[in-house]
Amino acid sequence: MLKYNNIQLKKIIRFVILGMTLLFTIVILVYPIFSTLDPFVMDMQNILSPPTSRHWFGTDIYGRDVFARVIFGGRVTLAIAASAVGLGLFLGLPLGLLPLWAPKWLGEVVRRLVDMMLAWPGIFLALALMGLLGPGERNLVIALGLVRAPRIALVCHNTGRKVMEETFIEAARSFGAGGLHIATKHVLPNILPVLIVQVIFQLGSGITAETALSFLGVGVMPPKPSWGNVVADGKNVLQVAPWISLLAGSIIIMFVLFINLTGDVLTDMLTPKRK
Repeated sequence: MLKYNNIQLKKIIRFVILGMTLLFTIVILVYPIFSTLDPFVMDMQNILSPPTSRHWFGTDIYGRDVFARVIFGGRVTLAIAASAVGLGLFLGLPLGLLPLWAPKWLGEVVRRLVDMMLAWPGIFLALALMGLLGPGERNLVIALGLVRAPRIALVCHNTGRKVMEETFIEAARSFGAGGLHIATKHVLPNILPVLIVQVIFQLGSGITAETALSFLGVGVMPPKPSWGNVVADGKNVLQVAPWISLLAGSIIIMFVLFINLTGDVLTDMLTPKRK
């Protein structure tokens, strides 16, 4: 019988988590390229068909293959979530670093703005923004990106403040380095590990938020599939075809779970060990 010590077992768990996350991502991104299944083709002879060898996740009320819609919808959801995180990073990184070197009054304004946005639950703020902007993928990216920005800014700022207390920052100042130079050349490289982990967590949160908003009908518009509207389609026939929402929801839960676990693994790997 094989025996593993704690370090070996930890490495195995890390490998499994990273491997499953990579596998999910590859299937979502690559499978639609080679698949002959079409998420838009309707088969009126096989409406609400249960899972079979031909239709792995069954069919919906229009006879469309649910597995195809889940995989193709996953690409849409992942693209929207990644774009939103990218926008959040683009906005949040300067907001987080600005109070570290800008005039005190400007830094205080930025901090209060971030605190005000963080006071609202993210999903409610995104829903309110979608009410103002209207449904659609572009507006969804903007809304989710604006919600992600203050959270990324907070992490950047809190981590950056700790870096600012290090002795090498004082050394840089003694050589005449300005605040902007210190923030970009010294602080930013030292907060990158934490920033990478935060981006991973925000990606999982972005997928969940996109799914919720599309489920509510203010995100990706049918017939284009996304995880939110695939689950919403199954909600209407839950009593006669529970496999639609159940199987699609299971994929969403597992993928987001592995993304969050990947964030935990990266936190453990990138955080310096203290003796």
